[in-house]
Amino acid sequence: MYKGAMLTITCLVLCTGLVFGQEDTQEMESQGNGIIVVSYFKCDYSKLQDAIKLANEVNAPILNRFVDEGKLINWGILSHLWGDEWNLITYYSAENLSSFEKAFDAMFAEIMETNPDYMNTWSGMCSEHKDNIYSVVNAYSGGGNE
Repeated sequence: MYKGAMLTITCLVLCTGLVFGQEDTQEMESQGNGIIVVSYFKCDYSKLQDAIKLANEVNAPILNRFVDEGKLINWGILSHLWGDEWNLITYYSAENLSSFEKAFDAMFAEIMETNPDYMNTWSGMCSEHKDNIYSVVNAYSGGGNE
């Protein structure tokens, strides 16, 4: 089931130009503020900490390296404190859709090469997911107190 979900993510990312249209995609990328890709997961509450541990052990070193190399701006994992059934969220910030696509494809290829059972393990913990891609229209990181 999760293999199909990952195929959906990949198709979503790769086909963004078809979904939004070439002009819309170019407009989103030309805004210059970047994009944020958010993946929401419904994980079995009794396995939530295992899912977080797997992501921290397998995904985090790859994604940290991508941030250090400038392939991503940042990334993170959010866990559920209070709210609905979408109890685990992963987000990625990138300069544009193209850079995200390259980073995501490289991450996924590296994960599958080194951990061929990753998808089966993940799908045993998290049964559903959905994705959103946001264009950043305004952001502020602060200048510090001087």
